[in-house]
Amino acid sequence: MTAKFHERFEIEVGVPEARRRFTQRVGNLVFERYLGKHFEQWPRYVAGEYIASVLGDHYTGTHYLETLAATADFHRHLQAIEGLYDHVVKNEGDHGTTRRDALDAVVREVMAMSETDLGVRWESGRFLPQGARLLDDKLVNDPLRWLKAKGYENVLAPYRKGLEHLLQGQKNPAQLADVITDMYEALEALAKVMTGRDADLSANRELFTKKVKAADSYKQMLKHYIDYANDYRHAVEQGTVRPTPSPVEAESFVYQTGVFIRLAMA
Repeated sequence: MTAKFHERFEIEVGVPEARRRFTQRVGNLVFERYLGKHFEQWPRYVAGEYIASVLGDHYTGTHYLETLAATADFHRHLQAIEGLYDHVVKNEGDHGTTRRDALDAVVREVMAMSETDLGVRWESGRFLPQGARLLDDKLVNDPLRWLKAKGYENVLAPYRKGLEHLLQGQKNPAQLADVITDMYEALEALAKVMTGRDADLSANRELFTKKVKAADSYKQMLKHYIDYANDYRHAVEQGTVRPTPSPVEAESFVYQTGVFIRLAMA
């Protein structure tokens, strides 16, 4: 396969420049070509209004040109694409999955144009931090699919929120603490489903490990998981400053959550 232009001419393109180019490609191929091709005037207006609302912006009818494009903000573009994807899924109607599949294809096309690793990947309508591929597949993607297939929305919602906070934490490290609390909330909700008891995770710990047929040593692993999370969950009420985990530490907590979900769902 012919190498990309910058590779053939040995032009170095760093991550900041690659991300800036990504935002421009999104403007061209997603918010211009895709919307123009798949949405007529009024539906396109409604889609733009929804995207602006997801971003917390006021919609004027030319939202992309006036706000999003002007900033070339990488993470806001990711969030805008996710908002568009959610809007498409919620309003598929007679279009079936045509619009969804087309959007998925164009996002993958834009990602493939990137000159370097952007630090994210596109998976089932969400951008996720690019971690260890095997761990992501087994401890992030599989749990997402299983929870969705089971209809465990009360588990899936905080789990997805935690993944979003992990992504946002690349830009704003203060969001990384929310990864811990979100993932804990997801596992606590799953433990309630598995045990049939509306109790917190600490109270459900032994019964949960029994229900998933885990070895006794997993009780201690789960105890350490709970103790770690409580440093973040109870910091305010205890009058202490909530810790800020490193990106790798927050990511590892996501993987630990995935281990327990795999035990429950596999």
